[in-house]
Parts: sequence; structure tokens; C-alpha cells
Amino acid sequence: DTPPVGIVTDAQILSQYVDGWLLVISSNETNREHTAKAKNLLQNVNARFIGVVLNKFDNKHYEYSNYYAYYRDDKNLRDDKNLREAKSRRKTSRRKKSRRKKRYSSSQ
Repeated sequence: DTPPVGIVTDAQILSQYVDGWLLVISSNETNREHTAKAKNLLQNVNARFIGVVLNKFDNKHYEYSNYYAYYRDDKNLRDDKNLREAKSRRKTSRRKKSRRKKRYSSSQ
């Protein structure tokens, strides 16, 4: 969790130390231009983009929104290259932590 992208450089700096990033935007509050700028800033530092979280969405204003869920193809989500890379890095990171714990506990 970082401050808003574009206001301070925290997100850009921290992006080097995470498996990937999610862009969290608020429906009817977040400007499209600001969203695009935030995405571009993080892509410029080669951060791995995983996806978008849309907060404060009120589907009562969209009468057909419930029907579209049936047509969504989850295969695209599972096959996303960035998601696979993030999972791979997470496994590698867990192995390293496990080795560190063993080394530390055996030295005491």
C-alpha cells in the first residue's frame, strides 16, 4: 500500500521490491487521465502490472450489469503473463525465507 501514484515517488521506488502492483481506483471519482498517468509512471520503471481494483461501484445504475458476468472468460485471468511471473517470484521468495529460517534456527 502506497500513497497515490503521481503525488509522491513512493510507489515507483517500492515497485522494485514487489511481485506486482494493482491499481485501485474509485468509480465516478478517479479521473481517466490520472489513472492512465499512474499506470504509465509505474510501467516506465518496469513495474509488473497485475490489474485494476474498482472501488465504490454502484451497479444499480447499470441495468444489464449482472448479465455480463456470465460471459467473462476467467481463462484470460489465469493465463496472464504478469500473474504467472508474480506467482513464480513468490515461490522463489518463500524458498529463500525458508532457508533463512533454517539457517538462523540451527545457529542458535
